[in-house]
Amino acid sequence: MIDTLGKCYGLIRIMRRGDEVYYKAQTWAEHENSRRMIGHYRTLQQACNETHQRLLARGVPGAPEYQYLHGEPTQKSPQQPPR
Repeated sequence: MIDTLGKCYGLIRIMRRGDEVYYKAQTWAEHENSRRMIGHYRTLQQACNETHQRLLARGVPGAPEYQYLHGEPTQKSPQQPPR
């Protein structure tokens, strides 16, 4: 995902395991081992919303992590991908 200044702030990948499709959202970093997991989601919209909310939460000085501001999303899938 790209912000209004053209900087990447999130990476969302479509993942498939058998018949299941889900989306893996991560924070952006140039080096893959520096990226942080945001979560696995059943819809692209959920993945985009959570990634964007993470950006907004970071933009507020001293803001805690997004999940502590708004609670866990009700339709979020577990942190582990479907098996």
